[in-house]
Amino acid sequence: VWDLICYALSLFGLAIRVMTVGFVPRDTSGRNTSGQVAVRLNTSGMYSLMRHPLYFGNFWMWFGASLFPRVWWSPVLVSVFFLVVYERIMFAEERFLSEKFGDQYLEWSSRTSAFWPRLKTWRPPEYPFSLRAVLRRENSSLLAVTTVFFVLEVVSTVVVERHFELDPVWTAIFGIALGVYAALKVLKKLKLLNEPGR
Repeated sequence: VWDLICYALSLFGLAIRVMTVGFVPRDTSGRNTSGQVAVRLNTSGMYSLMRHPLYFGNFWMWFGASLFPRVWWSPVLVSVFFLVVYERIMFAEERFLSEKFGDQYLEWSSRTSAFWPRLKTWRPPEYPFSLRAVLRRENSSLLAVTTVFFVLEVVSTVVVERHFELDPVWTAIFGIALGVYAALKVLKKLKLLNEPGR
């Protein structure tokens, strides 16, 4: 039960990412590995609650996994790591957005929380939800989260019980996540998840 609660907490983080990515236009709110990209400033939907909803989702994905081992220092270590690393990433992004969007960014940032959601500032999304955009952009997220838990389960069995054993529940969950990932990769390669503007 504890294992599944931790997994559900990480899936909550993934759901935050889905609710963010599903309502934004193309070339915003993604995994930009080569540099900052923002064709426009997102200020509605999840971005009306906080300035960094994707990182908020990432935090819960990592935090759920950190609770899995049931040792006090694991969530503390993850929280400190997240604070140190992501604070710098968020600072760099905000500087980029401030330089690009000027007063528009300053007005939005002055009324919107940086990380923890502020429900009273909610504004409905400007774009309809795009399932294709979510499946295309987040095609590896479910597998990544599930793999972490699957490996933690295997390692904990080896360490605690001194033998190698694959838990049938986690093996089934991992198999499902792997199958979903493979199917989405095929759909993405065939460009069946493409959608104009998203």
